[in-house]
Amino acid sequence: MAGKIRRLPEDLSNKIAAGEVIERPASVVKETIENALDAGASRIDVELEQAGLSLIRVRDDGEGMSREDALLACERHATSKIRMLEDLSAIHTLGFRGEALASIAAVARLRLQTQPAGDLTGTEIELIPGGKPEVREIGIPRGTVLEVRDLFFNLPARRKFLKSEATELGHVSRVVHDLAMANCSVHIRLRHGDRLLIDALPTPDPLQRLSSIVGTEAARTLVMLRSSRGSLDVEALISKPGEGRRDRGAQHFYVNGRPVRDRLMGHALQEATRTLFPGDAFPVAYLFLSLDPGDVDVNVHPTKAEVRFARSQEVHRFLVESLRIQLIQTLRGEGAVLAEPAPGGSGSESGAGDANLLREEAAPFFTSRLSPLQSSFPSTMIWSPVPVEPFVQPPTLSADLIHLSPLGQIDQTFLLFEGPRGLYVMDQHTAHERVLYERFRRQWERGAVEVQGLLIPEVVELEPEQACWLSEHLAELEALGFEVEPFGGHSFAIRAAPASLLAPGTCLAGVRNLFLGLVDFLEHWGGPSPLPNLADAVVQVMACHQAVRAHDPLGPEEMRALLRELMAAESPFTCPHGRPTILLWSLQDLQKEFLRK
Repeated sequence: MAGKIRRLPEDLSNKIAAGEVIERPASVVKETIENALDAGASRIDVELEQAGLSLIRVRDDGEGMSREDALLACERHATSKIRMLEDLSAIHTLGFRGEALASIAAVARLRLQTQPAGDLTGTEIELIPGGKPEVREIGIPRGTVLEVRDLFFNLPARRKFLKSEATELGHVSRVVHDLAMANCSVHIRLRHGDRLLIDALPTPDPLQRLSSIVGTEAARTLVMLRSSRGSLDVEALISKPGEGRRDRGAQHFYVNGRPVRDRLMGHALQEATRTLFPGDAFPVAYLFLSLDPGDVDVNVHPTKAEVRFARSQEVHRFLVESLRIQLIQTLRGEGAVLAEPAPGGSGSESGAGDANLLREEAAPFFTSRLSPLQSSFPSTMIWSPVPVEPFVQPPTLSADLIHLSPLGQIDQTFLLFEGPRGLYVMDQHTAHERVLYERFRRQWERGAVEVQGLLIPEVVELEPEQACWLSEHLAELEALGFEVEPFGGHSFAIRAAPASLLAPGTCLAGVRNLFLGLVDFLEHWGGPSPLPNLADAVVQVMACHQAVRAHDPLGPEEMRALLRELMAAESPFTCPHGRPTILLWSLQDLQKEFLRK
């Protein structure tokens, strides 16, 4: 059966190879900015039309190229970065100019203008996929201008699978954001049409650099950490406890100045901050790791977005220990209130002085503090593990549960009730979350979300990519009671909010935090966004943010009121995320544990 294997035509193989590197407009922007950085640019300007689909123009003041080098740079496997095989094991540069330009020229119309310092004229090259380059002399300032037009015009299937303009613009903004943070000495600007989205001013201070990208207010929530051990060095910006996000989307990792996606660094950050942030929050973080280039392989991914460490366990241990120690010490120096790690656990290799900071909390199964609502139980007690089954709702039992007698709180988190079948324990947060979820959902379904205007609009600064994604969903937020409008740059003004969020005694910080939670959700909304599905997910976020929290004290009447509202819900026994709201320790189970039967 000979003849099945064929050599692909060159134009087709070029398109396939380009697909490994050029996935969307953000890929073009990434490759061209990296080339500009490798060329020693001190200023890089990126201009887009239609989120880069119709035009991407990147202008830099780097060293430029001669006519001969510019022609070679447009060919495949031509580069100034690699001379021999050994160079691949210790790469110091970001990209290979020839590889990027050839890949882009296979899927778009490309024009390259470049002139090195000292030359009287520059070179302009125009390329279309499958065509011969048109070359002419021009005069421009030193540096390079790359124009990419009609991306994927020759690959309609690829273009069809791109996302909306706002989403693609968000991806571009993330790329520019990451590269700007990795190269603080270079002035980098991103413009979309007549909107200036990013103006990252050069500065030696990463925190000041971040301020110029995301705004001073967002940058103020982060602390600067630095640590070294041997050839390893880490510089990090990490948010303070209480300033986390609902997912890991605001975590940025860099290795030797290269933005990367790396699970090892992500896991190290998670371990270093695990006892400092609640389980449903993740720190905002910028981790800059430096090490010997020979100890890291950057060629494990076509776009060099992933890396592999030669001594991964050593890198992981260094990051966990140094970040945790530095974060705790910095927060203590600022006067932040931290939960002390409990005694026990093993120390670290960094010495006995650091061991206490690295121990994990080892709480008993159920250490409880009852509020003084009753005298049947002692004020403190420790319970042994008891077999627990989630309470299953019998068809006619909801009305009976309304009359349970409140006993108290455990750790100001779990509410105790006495009933004819035994001891009932309610999670106050999940129970209130279910109540609010159904209330907000009914209001939305009836189109009766009551809106209240703010006397003074609340202005929030977002990351550039968040601003792009948010602009696509303003109508959905309006249907949910938020009146939001752009306020210049990547800031937005909240002019009105659901009235339920502005009850007497509520502070605007709660509205602000809820809105930022919604932005997090919209940023990572994965599938199609029909309003009912999106509204349901957003209502879940609203309910979660508004519900009473663990460690909020509740009195007997508040406990009774929450029980009544929960039992009136359509699905009272789970929260909107599926967690139980109330559990039962039956009299039979208690008698068995106390050896009465």
